[in-house]
Amino acid sequence: MEETQPTQTQPTEEQKPTQSTEKAPQGPAKPPNPTWLFYILSAVIPLVGIILGIVYMTKEGEEVKKFGKICLTVGIIFALIPCICWLVMVLFGGGLSFFGDAVTTNTYTY
Repeated sequence: MEETQPTQTQPTEEQKPTQSTEKAPQGPAKPPNPTWLFYILSAVIPLVGIILGIVYMTKEGEEVKKFGKICLTVGIIFALIPCICWLVMVLFGGGLSFFGDAVTTNTYTY
């Protein structure tokens, strides 16, 4: 009896492991439709606009990056508006109550 050693065969094209150098798709190359709805959502809920902006600015495509930049800008602007209003209210409105009667100069007596 002869012992036969298993022969090693070269793998065919189908069996060879493939190493793809292409990047996996990161999502659609176009912004979601309707874009105006996402702009309004970014204005109403600024945190959503900031998150959408960051997500879409990291994707491939010029149009998608532009959409992400607009969402991020709208989110930041509408997040800063309440802060600015609060600051104005505290600086100007709070000054009257802090100084009390010292601010009023009407000392006429009738």
